[in-house]
Amino acid sequence: MSELGLELRSADATAVMNAEIERLSGIVSEWEQQAPSIEAARGQIVAYQAALGMIVPASVQPAPVPRREPMARSSRRAPSTGVSRREPIIAVLKDAGAPLRRADIIERLGLTTDSEAMSISNALGTMKKARIVSHQNGRYTIGPAYVAHQQAAE
Repeated sequence: MSELGLELRSADATAVMNAEIERLSGIVSEWEQQAPSIEAARGQIVAYQAALGMIVPASVQPAPVPRREPMARSSRRAPSTGVSRREPIIAVLKDAGAPLRRADIIERLGLTTDSEAMSISNALGTMKKARIVSHQNGRYTIGPAYVAHQQAAE
């Protein structure tokens, strides 16, 4: 009989603990939902106090956001593969004599992989910004900056 009584008390205790865990989980969940709005309101209060010139205790100031250290200048760029895409693109556009679509340029250069096609797209975008190529109606031609450069070189 004592075994049965112990099992009942153990089951009751487990049920009570599970109910308490569930209740506390609900409270924590509510707090987590309210935390962003409370933090935003606290930030507004601190900003208002700062605007008024009030001294704000460090205990209520928002925590500073850690800043990343800037990368060294030399490590910002990936090492160059030595493949320039500009000259072949210009050569293809000169030889064509007519405006070409991006796909036509890629095909005439004999490129097959997605990464090669992406590098052509990037080069065309850079060349377009520099006005080395012009882009109209989805087709590329030699741009005014390249023409002016060639005329100046002659």
